[in-house]
Amino acid sequence: MDYDSTRHRTVLFGGAFQGTTSNTFFSDTWEYDGTTWTQIPTAGTPPAGALGQMVFDAARGVSVLFGGGDNAGFLAPITWEWNGTTWTPRFTTHRPPVRVWFGMTYDSTRHVVVLFGGDGVDAGGNHTLLNDTWEYDGNDWRQVLTAHSPSGRYGHALAYDSGRGKTVLFAGHDDTTGRLDDTWEYNGTDWTQVAATNSPAARFWHSMAYVAALGKVVVFGGDYFVPSVTLGPNNETWLYDGTGWQQLSTVNKPSPRVMAPVVYDSANSSLVLFGGSTEVNPIQNLADTWALVVPESAATLSVSSLQFPQEPVLSLTTNDVTLTNTGAAPLDLSSVAATGDFGEVDNCPRTPATLATGSACTITVKFTPSSGDVPSAGTLTLTDNVPGGSQSIPLSGSGAWGQMQASSEPLAFGASDINPSGATAIAIETLTFPGPATIVTGFRADIPFFVNNVDCPLSHQLSSGASCHVQVGFDPTIAGNYSGQFAILDNEPGLRHPIGVSGTANPIPVAITLNVTPTDPVPTFGRLLDVTATSSSPFGTATFSLNGHQVGAPVDLGGSGSAFVAIPLDDTTIPAGAGTYSLLVTVHPTDGVHSDSAVSQSVTVFPAATQISSTGTGLAVQGTAVTLAATVSVPPLQSQFDYAANPVWVRFDVIDGAGTTRTYYARVSSAGSASVAVTGLTPGAYSVRGRLVGTSGSLSPNPYLTSEDLRSAFAVEPVRGGFVAGAGPGIAFEFAPGGIATGSLQWVENVQAPGPDGQQHDAYRIITSTSIGSVTSHSHIATVNGSVSIVVVDATTGVQFSATAAAFQLTVAADGSVLVTTNGGASASLPPGSAVNHL
Repeated sequence: MDYDSTRHRTVLFGGAFQGTTSNTFFSDTWEYDGTTWTQIPTAGTPPAGALGQMVFDAARGVSVLFGGGDNAGFLAPITWEWNGTTWTPRFTTHRPPVRVWFGMTYDSTRHVVVLFGGDGVDAGGNHTLLNDTWEYDGNDWRQVLTAHSPSGRYGHALAYDSGRGKTVLFAGHDDTTGRLDDTWEYNGTDWTQVAATNSPAARFWHSMAYVAALGKVVVFGGDYFVPSVTLGPNNETWLYDGTGWQQLSTVNKPSPRVMAPVVYDSANSSLVLFGGSTEVNPIQNLADTWALVVPESAATLSVSSLQFPQEPVLSLTTNDVTLTNTGAAPLDLSSVAATGDFGEVDNCPRTPATLATGSACTITVKFTPSSGDVPSAGTLTLTDNVPGGSQSIPLSGSGAWGQMQASSEPLAFGASDINPSGATAIAIETLTFPGPATIVTGFRADIPFFVNNVDCPLSHQLSSGASCHVQVGFDPTIAGNYSGQFAILDNEPGLRHPIGVSGTANPIPVAITLNVTPTDPVPTFGRLLDVTATSSSPFGTATFSLNGHQVGAPVDLGGSGSAFVAIPLDDTTIPAGAGTYSLLVTVHPTDGVHSDSAVSQSVTVFPAATQISSTGTGLAVQGTAVTLAATVSVPPLQSQFDYAANPVWVRFDVIDGAGTTRTYYARVSSAGSASVAVTGLTPGAYSVRGRLVGTSGSLSPNPYLTSEDLRSAFAVEPVRGGFVAGAGPGIAFEFAPGGIATGSLQWVENVQAPGPDGQQHDAYRIITSTSIGSVTSHSHIATVNGSVSIVVVDATTGVQFSATAAAFQLTVAADGSVLVTTNGGASASLPPGSAVNHL
């Protein structure tokens, strides 16, 4: 049985009459109008049966019948629909399995039929209790797989609580516990067990429906069990509000019964119950009709419509409307609302409080027109428990626009330097309102102008003669001349008239920062200088110059404001070699904000470090030329060096045993070598200091290359007479015996020595004979004894670190090998053939 809310009829189909030996099943269709039952003749009815369920699909206006059984067993799982005149079978693609004594209701929010559980059979045809959930949308059934679910059962009941949007399940019977008393709710996705207070006794085959006039689910009767008290059919009435149960006492009520269908007749505000069974032997089949009539409230408003006079836009006026409960039950008012430009405040009670029969309350309707262009229209709506659910009356009114004048029309900013980080110029404008007006929204301005509210009240009415202020700004992103408008952003024609505004933005010099990084620890001739220029303009070009020479083409800033160039430190930029030069970077911006600018920085370039080595004569005969020669290596990290474009000279200082110095110069050839022939030297040992200089005859350092000094030694032997002489790497000597022995020793060594700063330095230890004690020879072995001075000098600067004295001994073996030692611990040797012994 269900209630057809479209035709306002209770519809009943089929059922069974329980006899003493067999049951009779029906396939008749009946309708009840609240007074009389009428059998409806039909064709093509569903098969006779009972224990199925039928609900009304209000969205489609049809009754939906499913399930049940007869004396032969379960009916086929076919869905039938009744439209008030015809039954139609629906052969859906999917459908629930056969079952009886299940629960079914209609979810009027989601427009689906909801089915749960019942008594069915498993795949083997054996009895089983079901706990599956299905939904039918008028086209097909689908099973809903929920995370939680009530246990399998039969004889339970479902009802949809449309006030809370929940399907409610109560009680039932299973094969283990028997009668159940649990309450569950289904939200369309999952089931949730409710810890409801004051639950009725466990039961099954009870009647249940949602009564909209009460806003509650109502349960009647069923087969219940009260421990140690009673069991069987009962005639209790219970109410469920979503949190707890409450038993309802009525003056009259049906007799105890089970399996009595019940539906809510919304047109008559009554719960209709028919028939059922006493379940007492002999079984009585009941055919009585009962109605639980719910008293109705009635809401009466003092006016059927409300018209407001014309008012200034956004001004506020009010009118009172009286609400009276003229019904027979308390008025349960859930909401009062006004639409459009209308609002309301009231002193009416809200659920759960009610307005008693004959009582009244006041609703104050507010009108605030938002426009002066079209009339305002709205609705005052009450939502309550009156049949129909709501009452409404139309609201109407109209608004009038205001006017506005500005202190500067037009507003001219003049010319200013552009400000990339803020407004270029700002002015305060006074707005005056000759008559009542309201600024609804705010203000607008054409780019690049802007307008900010200072003290103008928004959405509040301004009286005649009122004034307020706005801040108008000029904020261009590109330099140039601009003009535009600003205005109140409003729908009032008198307020939104535009005001002209103009301004000129001048470009500002671009800011430039440099990052100069040599490829060596210091800028070095022949190497590169990495320069990055970063500007405040992301677009444009940067031009790089060193020593007045432009380096390549201008470099594009590429949108990042950064440009990089590697500057060669060579003849193309600094032909004079080492020195301090000016690095100039000029940026030509194209971002429209900045103007050209330049920045310079001093760069000191140092000569390239190289090495100089000796290749000259070691031992020469008096009267012949002595060749002083040196080789200059290509600087590290350079593949070649242009000695033709960058002249390099070697200065040779030749020092004899007495400390007398003779100076000679030689230019380094393109092959990196330099040599000079020296004549007129007397016999003896000589030390040589070679240095790279800028020009012949100069002591100035070479501007292209720098090196540690070359220190070497050579000897000149006499033409005849008794003597011993020799030369080798770093050592040269010549001695002659006599009453007073003569000759000299020059001994040069590369060492690491501490300087005045306490740090270790590359140094030369120069050992020079100061006196000759003896020169002797025995068995072709010559021996020389004497004294020496030991001087340690910086290999690069020639600065003396220390000076000491010591004794020495030099031995020339028969094979021409040499051993020389000092009592200070120094020793050196030369291989065979390095010396001659003419003693």
